[in-house]
Amino acid sequence: MDYECKLMPINKLLVSPMGIVEPMCTSCDCVDCTNPIRRIVVSQLGINKKHRLYATAYNEFMVVIDCPGYIKIDENDDIDESEEE
Repeated sequence: MDYECKLMPINKLLVSPMGIVEPMCTSCDCVDCTNPIRRIVVSQLGINKKHRLYATAYNEFMVVIDCPGYIKIDENDDIDESEEE
């Protein structure tokens, strides 16, 4: 499903008190998303990081800052399953 996302150019870094804000798609677990999301390596302040970014028609990469289909990856699932055993 194509979701209508709010996009921002990748060269505009969002900095918060917690550090640089990660793109939403990097931590999204939505399985029915058909938006043109590509995994690329981006240098942030000299540190290479892998991110999932929205690829536009002219092969420009944009950061998704709002998406109605966003489902956060639950990293605690693995921990909870091992504790139950």
